[in-house]
Amino acid sequence: MNTNNSNVINGQEILVVDDSPTQVEQLKFFLERNRYKVAPAYNANEALEYLNKHKPLLVITDIMMPGMNGYELCRRIKADSKNTLPVILLTSLSDPDYIVKGLDCGADNFLVKPYEEKYLVSMIQSIHANQELRKHQQTQFGVDIFFGGKKHTITSNRTQILDLLISTYEVALQKNYEFEKATRQLCELNEQLEEKVKERTKELTEEINRGKYLEQTLRESEESYRLLFENSLDAVLLASPDGRISNVNSAAEKIFGLTLKEFKQLGRYDAVVDTTDPNFHTALKERKHTGKFAGELIGIRKNGSKFPIEVSTAVYNDRNNELRSSMLIHDISIRKKAQEDLIKAKELAEKSNKLKTEFLAQMSHEIRSPINVIISFANLLKDEMGNNPPAEVTEYFSGIESAGRRIIRTIDLIINASELHVGTYEASWENLDLFKDVIANLKNEYTNLAKTKNLQFNFVKKTPRALVYGDRYSISQIFSNLIDNAIKYTHKGSIDVVLDKSNENDIVVSVIDTGIGISEEFKSKLFEPFMQEERGYSRKFEGNGLGLALVKKYCDLNNAKIDIESEKGVGTKITVTFPKSY
Repeated sequence: MNTNNSNVINGQEILVVDDSPTQVEQLKFFLERNRYKVAPAYNANEALEYLNKHKPLLVITDIMMPGMNGYELCRRIKADSKNTLPVILLTSLSDPDYIVKGLDCGADNFLVKPYEEKYLVSMIQSIHANQELRKHQQTQFGVDIFFGGKKHTITSNRTQILDLLISTYEVALQKNYEFEKATRQLCELNEQLEEKVKERTKELTEEINRGKYLEQTLRESEESYRLLFENSLDAVLLASPDGRISNVNSAAEKIFGLTLKEFKQLGRYDAVVDTTDPNFHTALKERKHTGKFAGELIGIRKNGSKFPIEVSTAVYNDRNNELRSSMLIHDISIRKKAQEDLIKAKELAEKSNKLKTEFLAQMSHEIRSPINVIISFANLLKDEMGNNPPAEVTEYFSGIESAGRRIIRTIDLIINASELHVGTYEASWENLDLFKDVIANLKNEYTNLAKTKNLQFNFVKKTPRALVYGDRYSISQIFSNLIDNAIKYTHKGSIDVVLDKSNENDIVVSVIDTGIGISEEFKSKLFEPFMQEERGYSRKFEGNGLGLALVKKYCDLNNAKIDIESEKGVGTKITVTFPKSY
């Protein structure tokens, strides 16, 4: 856009004449943007009135206007031989007659619609540059020519004729440029069209191939459906839009004892389902609201016998968008019978387990009572013999007490193992101080036993508080068994019970002895019931192999971890770790 102030010459304006307000505003916009002033006129009479009062730089007028057209307006402006006011005719230049008429009326140039802004400005600048030249070349001459069957008298001077011819040539060049541009665009569009045709042809080919593939897939799917329908071990019933059975497979005929014809005669699904079953009405409501149902119902065979069935039914639209329904039926008679047998077996097992528990409790009582009586009377006899009984008699009394307590301990272990095995043990969960509530009691219980073997029995408390959340009885049994084993398998040296905390603030209890130790081969079997490293009647140590098995189960019960470090002939360290209690 030209912003040079020289475009405005002596305050003169450009007169724009056009009966179209749109054309006037467009020209005004272009000219004002290039720093020209514009005077609008909407017909030839308004233009002549303006010219009587003002002297514009030039006139741009449309040719086709109501009343006086642009040729006549130009002729009147040029009627005064002294008037050098340039006139530009605004035209489409679609007919050679326009050029002759332009020369006839004395027009200075043509502005061809549609026009470009830069071309308009260039034309105005050229006319202004040649305006002084025109003032010195006002000699006119008349030339009569015939064109289009009419006589025309050309009165324009040479400069005007040259301007018009140059303008016509420029228009021709512009039109040729536009034609070439349009031709190139047409070629590009043609290439694009050909590419689009190729792409569309490829797409159509792919669509056709895809259609063939889908058609083949559909045929295969229908064949798969047919094979599935015919070979299914479950009954399949299909219903038409009116709700009546339209087709069934061979499994349905076999399960219900009906032919396809008989199914169709029966009509709807409810003819083969027990409608008195409460689940039937639930199924109807669910399918009505959700369009499907899955559950157990009661089926009715042709002979009237009823049997349990598992049903899956759904409503769907077929390829014709017609509403249909399907029902898949599985005969669960065998499964129901197995469930009933399983329930009976479970009840029988529970009854048997109850009897076993009662038997164990009764046998425990029956064995404990006479053993306790024997131990009590042995102690009475021992007391009656005074403070210095014969050595062999003292040995007899010790044997009686040891054997009696061994039998009671064995019974306790068997009962505890039985409760854990069948899941009847009932834990009582509480917050415990591990030393105060458990270990201190065991210290008193086993100190005398350790003294009889001349063993050092040490309790080391490295933390002031050892709070855990667990079952008091099972935790007590863990350390009772571990301390008992440590004393049993240690001939000389010491047993240490160490209470401490780990770096994670977990409670850690270690039972450390200087006993016979455990071989590497036996460590993997240590927690299996009834397992001992030495077996048979020649074994050196008594026991039944249940102790450590119970310890492991009680540790699991209390979410505790047990670890064993041992070396044969050196000793054993068993560590139990309880999670911290908040």
